[in-house]
Amino acid sequence: MSAQKNDARIQLEIQSNLPSESAILNNTNYKTTFKDKQSALDELQNLNTQLQNLGHLDSTYKLTTKDDTLYIATFFLDKPYTYITLKIEKHEELESYIRQTGYKIKNDSITIETAFAKAYLKKLSSIASNNGNPFATFQIANITKTTQHNLKGTLNYSFENRRTIDIIKIEGYTNVPKSFLKHSVKLKEGEIFNREKLNKQSKELSSLPFVNQTKTPQVLFNPDSTIVYLYLERKNVNKFDGFLGFANEEDNSFSLNGYLDLLLTNNFNYGETFILNYKADGGDQSQLRLKTKLPYLFKSPLGIEASLNLFRKDSTFSTTQQSLDLVYQLNQKNHLTLGYESEQSENLNDNTITQLVNLEDFTSKRLTTSFTHQNLSTDLFFPTKRRLYFRAAFGNREITESLDKQISLTAILENEFTLSDKHSIFAKNTTQYLISNNFLTNELYRFGGILTLRGFEENSLLANLYNTLNTEYRYKLNEGIYINSILDLGYLENRIEKTKRKLYSFGLGTGIQTKAGILKLNIANGLFDNQEFRFSDTKLHVILEVSF
Repeated sequence: MSAQKNDARIQLEIQSNLPSESAILNNTNYKTTFKDKQSALDELQNLNTQLQNLGHLDSTYKLTTKDDTLYIATFFLDKPYTYITLKIEKHEELESYIRQTGYKIKNDSITIETAFAKAYLKKLSSIASNNGNPFATFQIANITKTTQHNLKGTLNYSFENRRTIDIIKIEGYTNVPKSFLKHSVKLKEGEIFNREKLNKQSKELSSLPFVNQTKTPQVLFNPDSTIVYLYLERKNVNKFDGFLGFANEEDNSFSLNGYLDLLLTNNFNYGETFILNYKADGGDQSQLRLKTKLPYLFKSPLGIEASLNLFRKDSTFSTTQQSLDLVYQLNQKNHLTLGYESEQSENLNDNTITQLVNLEDFTSKRLTTSFTHQNLSTDLFFPTKRRLYFRAAFGNREITESLDKQISLTAILENEFTLSDKHSIFAKNTTQYLISNNFLTNELYRFGGILTLRGFEENSLLANLYNTLNTEYRYKLNEGIYINSILDLGYLENRIEKTKRKLYSFGLGTGIQTKAGILKLNIANGLFDNQEFRFSDTKLHVILEVSF
């Protein structure tokens, strides 16, 4: 018998005689099963407190029992006190917090819904914490009833001295570029402590390409100081990648072309970037591009970018491009530039044939401006989630006894649309447009190849206006391998040749994570409009990307 009594549990049943009151009771949270009588009585008291917080200050209940295991509580809620008017003491900081909640103080008071009073105090505490008062408290005191069946009371508060971030201590990677913390992450000593802002800054810190956070920032509140601890480790993001391209020529010979790209980042703990890029098409065409970026010069939000681009087309012409940009980093994802570029091109062949294809010596000087937005991801194969790039250049091109005004426009938009963990669609649109009264062959845009229009030879297409759309359907077989489709579309205009052409390419690709790095294979065939498919035009590209 005693064993059965020890196993018995108390059941609590809540009810009301009115359907409207039953609906209110059903929307509250309460337990119905207890180990003993006292626990059931405590729960009834908690429920009654919930009802009073909703404005039912006159609520009562009648408790009956049945068989010592079932307790029935019948509630009588009566009419609720819908609103409470809070008296506000004149205090500049308190009044500022109240305004941030969206309420206006009238006659030194605010009126809120009684059911919202508890949540309102929490909102005030959150606002105070985000304004340097993490230990602020708010209470409603002196609650009385009014003749209009509402409530009135006094809003009491307690503030400490406003907290600021006095010290930032870094554990682990102590040589992290401090300018990135200040300008990119917006975390600096002396600013008002804001817990919500610190959480956002932690996410921004994780987005720095050369830093890993080992754990979230911690805060130590001392009586006279506030210390923020950052737990960081350095991430090596240097990359080297390249590809070899194989293709059949019209005379059935075999050609080899290549591409090498070296990216060095933060090797001097400054956040600097250095790029070396080399291309060759297997014939007599070659290109060398050097670029460096130095961010946050003299701890300011300004940086510089400089580049040098050398291009040579067999013994026909050579071109040298130089640029220098002033960079303003809005935040980690967005930056603006204002700069200057110059270009010199030399006609290496003086015979009469070259005059027919508009090859001449020229120099050009332009002012440039650009905007870049880039959203990175942690994906091993596809680190760029989204990228937008707009650039405009305005200036003059000078040839013998002739000066022409020119405008060059560039727009690149790319995005990965994630369908699921394994499926995604990638799209990239590139447009370049040269506006001029006349054109030279050696100043036209050169495109084609694995980075612009797959299935075509590198830099084999010339245009004063072109647009390409690169698309892929990507499917991850597992974390170390994926396959993708290739479907590229293009359009070009060449005012010198007076041609307008549409271009298409299609194929398949795959990427594999190996011990040496990421190996990518792409096979694609490029066609002009009204051109028949020929298997001999298929291009195979092999890319190996190594991080170190």
